[in-house]
Amino acid sequence: HALAEPHLPPEEELTGPWSPTARRGATTRRSWLRRFARHRLRTAFEREIQGQRPALFEEDWHRACHWQMQSAEGHATQDAGLAGLRALSELLPELVCLTAASAYRLDLAAPVALPATQQARARLLPAEQSCSIQDHGMAGMLNGIALHGGLLPCCAASMMTVDRMRSALRMAALMRRKVLYLLTGDGLALGDGGGGWQPVEQLASLRAMPHLAVFRPCDVRETTACWEAALTWQGGPAMLLLCPYENQHGPLPAPAFGTPSRGGYVVKQEEMRQVTLIASGPEVAIALKASHHLARQDIRATVVSIPCWELFAEQPASYRKTVLGASGLRVGIEAASGFGWERWLGEEGVFVGMDDFGTSAPANALYERFGITVEAICEKVRAHLLTSGAERGSSLRTPDQPRTRVRGPLTTRP
Repeated sequence: HALAEPHLPPEEELTGPWSPTARRGATTRRSWLRRFARHRLRTAFEREIQGQRPALFEEDWHRACHWQMQSAEGHATQDAGLAGLRALSELLPELVCLTAASAYRLDLAAPVALPATQQARARLLPAEQSCSIQDHGMAGMLNGIALHGGLLPCCAASMMTVDRMRSALRMAALMRRKVLYLLTGDGLALGDGGGGWQPVEQLASLRAMPHLAVFRPCDVRETTACWEAALTWQGGPAMLLLCPYENQHGPLPAPAFGTPSRGGYVVKQEEMRQVTLIASGPEVAIALKASHHLARQDIRATVVSIPCWELFAEQPASYRKTVLGASGLRVGIEAASGFGWERWLGEEGVFVGMDDFGTSAPANALYERFGITVEAICEKVRAHLLTSGAERGSSLRTPDQPRTRVRGPLTTRP
């Protein structure tokens, strides 16, 4: 039957069964193309459809971001991340922001939506679209916007609600669509309202998703760099995990080697390092303070920040080796599950973090409960070096032994 059909015009060969519809819309399309050819916004429209940045975007981005950072209420990564979003909205008219009620929580203890008046005052952007508590529907809408093209979809929600959005997020990663996620409330101590609203395994599960770039910055400077890296990430969605609490251990120094835009870099460099303290997010400040305490005990500790595993894994092996060090003890520090940290620590490494669900307690008690403190880290490092003999100077390499975890502050036996 197919051989008996007469030869079709080229346009109908392409459209197939849709050829009658194509013939009906041909006149309308030709008329639209004629108007588009002489329209004054043709260049901007083509740029948005192709997903390209405007001219002088880098200069305008740094200027707008700097101004928004100055007007931010605090210096936490959550304040910096939302300030970056406002700066981005001024430069990219194609940005579409959807927000969930969980992004506006004040007490950070339970997913309570604010009244309409308070929610209006707490808006992130003037033209944002609120999705209330429908986080799963919001994530699906983001995929639809990304598939439509010409728009840059973005959303803001709580870190703990990512499980409601996981199916749509996975589909965005599967289709390799550009979607931006800003997850607020990333932190161990989210108040006294319940340990169920403290992320434990979410971070590891997100890092395991292909084509998804997960950024967990530690300060304002790193947040800005992560924003830039997220915008340039190709082939999938990008996610920023933002903490609402400011660093209580003082400002971080300028990078000693590398840059945050490469996914990992050296915060503090030590010659002939014995220990490499590797952390992300707020725990970088804890690692830096622990290195100062170790220095008083004649233990040379280098501090490394890895805000994005995906970007760091794409760097040359020589760069990763320089950042992580070729020898010495590696210690991972993160207020989350240690699943997957073997990738950077190796079999001889030590992880300090969480291996159980959170509990209802203030910040200090929770960090002490899981041993994510300067004192517990230093004691763990010293005990490991004494056992391996590295502290006595016999060798900077650690012996083969299984990776261990810290559940709480260590105590010495009498």
